[in-house]
Amino acid sequence: MSDVLFLPVSIQTIQRSYFGQEASTILSLCPSHFINMLIKDILTVTALLVSQVSAHGLVTRIKGANGVNMPGLTIIDGVPRDCPSAACGGQKDTAIIRDGEMGGIKASPLGRTMGAGPVNAATVINKFLGTAAEKRGRVPPSERRRQLINDAASVITNAGGAILNGAQDLADKTPLGGAIKSAQSAVDDALSIVPGLKSGAMTAQGTSENGVQLYSGKGASTGLPTASADGVVTVIYHQVNQDGAGPLTADIDPSSGGTNPKAFVSAQVIQNIPGVAGFSTSSTMDYEVKVQVPKGMKCTGTVGAAKNVCIVRIRNTAISGPFGGSAAFTQ
Repeated sequence: MSDVLFLPVSIQTIQRSYFGQEASTILSLCPSHFINMLIKDILTVTALLVSQVSAHGLVTRIKGANGVNMPGLTIIDGVPRDCPSAACGGQKDTAIIRDGEMGGIKASPLGRTMGAGPVNAATVINKFLGTAAEKRGRVPPSERRRQLINDAASVITNAGGAILNGAQDLADKTPLGGAIKSAQSAVDDALSIVPGLKSGAMTAQGTSENGVQLYSGKGASTGLPTASADGVVTVIYHQVNQDGAGPLTADIDPSSGGTNPKAFVSAQVIQNIPGVAGFSTSSTMDYEVKVQVPKGMKCTGTVGAAKNVCIVRIRNTAISGPFGGSAAFTQ
């Protein structure tokens, strides 16, 4: 689904843009309330389309069987984790991972984020190993303009306390915020009885990302996180809002360090999160997700200063995405 831009314009401009000059002249003869109602419906649909590109979830941590924890490969320090909309900045480090965008300048095989553009695994890995200062690709001016427009649109579409697609950051600041989160948690707990699913934990108010700085240089002595003896990789997946839900799918790249789309091999998610086609009632929740490394797979990739690297990529099936993230590990 292509990104939709939304800007406030005059009724006359909308008439000409949507219906053409001749049709606009005919419409000018119709009752004004009819025209306003028609245009309102069009703008409502447009706003919904805008909100569909504002739905997110990402990998924030990988928990190694060797006791080593490491940040996800898309995270950006300072991004709030307790709010779900673009307006609050809570979506900037979620990866949009679309097969059709991989291999070009728009996105890497690990996707792209609104805050940093194409995802480069070496950025976080080198910071974790203490071998390089954190550097992120500069987002093109056109992308920054689109981000500002979508952020503004998010404020409009999220106002009024609607739950879907990022409105809850406003509701959370009201007396109803706690009740909404409790209801979401109850639904999440109920769904966790389904085999292969596990309930999540509500993200605490005031939480913001700090993983890059927190783990900076720690990998120099510990090395990368490892899969378990039976080949299971455990990550923490942060669901930003309702379209960041499950079921999640996973792929593992054992050789290219996340640079070659063809290097990824499908992997089974043995502990998933609730959701249907990328939707659920939850937002600002953290889940433990487990992925089974395919039998016989060996990590041989080189990323920056790291050797024997595998990259696990996790994403959902949301039509407006897919959304997700990635992490590095070894064996």
